[in-house]
Amino acid sequence: MDYNRLIMSLQKELDCQKKLLDTVLKEREAVILLDQDKAYAIAQEKEDLLDNARALQDKRIQVLGIDPAITKEIPKLEALINQCSSPHLRKELTKLRNELKEIAQAVYAMNAHNAILVRQSLGIVSATLSILRSTSEAEVPTYGYNAKLTRDSQDPAFAPRNKTLVRSA
Repeated sequence: MDYNRLIMSLQKELDCQKKLLDTVLKEREAVILLDQDKAYAIAQEKEDLLDNARALQDKRIQVLGIDPAITKEIPKLEALINQCSSPHLRKELTKLRNELKEIAQAVYAMNAHNAILVRQSLGIVSATLSILRSTSEAEVPTYGYNAKLTRDSQDPAFAPRNKTLVRSA
């Protein structure tokens, strides 16, 4: 096992994860500002980074000398660290593992928070549409802290308009 190549591969993955975290932070800002164009551009940037992360993971698997067609399970980084005989390389691998884990958790948490912000923004848009459509207050849905409807009804802002029309002869 070439641990130096593994460290270089993990460093590239870490750099990619840091860029992904920065992108998710920019996404939060776009959602808060309700900047749809910026949010779409950031979503594309995020997809590109995720594609890059997958490619880097494939390169790491190659560095490990694993054939994905034969071996379905990729060894955990902890096991690889334990197999390494050099204390210096073990220290470097442990540091990279901890940083990768920390950033992955931050990206996951930020993504979850962004999803809540998007749902809340949709609630605001929904309420605004209801007001603009002159829906009575009784029909305007109420959203809770988790950005979900607090009652079991369909949001009238997204209901077809023709249901509210009454034909007269």
